[in-house]
Amino acid sequence: MEWVARTRLWRAVGVLAAIGGIIGWAALEWRTAQSLTIALTVLLWGLVGYWVGSVVAELGTARALTGEGPRSASLAPREMARYVGRWASRWPLRLAAVGGASVLAALALGDRSWWMWACGLGAVVVAAVTRAVSHYVLDRTQPVQADDLAAADDAVRSRSLHALGGSAVGIEIWLASLAFGGVVSVAVGRFGVEPAIEGGDGATSLLALVTAVVVLAYAVVIPVVGFVVGRRLARRPFTVRPRVGAAP
Repeated sequence: MEWVARTRLWRAVGVLAAIGGIIGWAALEWRTAQSLTIALTVLLWGLVGYWVGSVVAELGTARALTGEGPRSASLAPREMARYVGRWASRWPLRLAAVGGASVLAALALGDRSWWMWACGLGAVVVAAVTRAVSHYVLDRTQPVQADDLAAADDAVRSRSLHALGGSAVGIEIWLASLAFGGVVSVAVGRFGVEPAIEGGDGATSLLALVTAVVVLAYAVVIPVVGFVVGRRLARRPFTVRPRVGAAP
């Protein structure tokens, strides 16, 4: 199928574009500051490129298949759970809720940090785009064909939904966590009691401790977790349930 090759190509292009951008940024940093820093967020930018490539590929495929030959219509509406499992419809929305709630909390605390807003709203945008494009995949017309070819079409549809949902969850883990962690840091700075944690060099404030933990989590832990979870979900094996039937 030509459109299968197209979707794979666009996913690869997205990853290569993301990696190319990272390499370009590193080269610029090297020329201006004579230093080179490779953060673990490189993994997540690769995942972002994969997600963007998946979105472009599926939208292009939906347009390319419009108006080609006879079609079949399922007697039952296509549901996400049949092709990819319930996590694909639940977790992007849950993570978007965390990102959106973090933005509202930042507003309530009077914080105007652009990166916190960008991360929180970014999680919402990724979830919304993923949901919309997933419906394109679910509603994509299916040519009248033999049962084995129809099963292959369903398998490709399932793989597309895995690619979209898995990469979206990985990206949202990163964005929603950044927004939530930023709100926690602001709240501790605003309401935390100055303390009181004795160390070898004297007292360390609660805010400094929370900031150190947040930086460690978002520079090391979350990029790895987001990449691993997103990649596993995108490539997760799944058996598509048999169709109820079709009417020409």
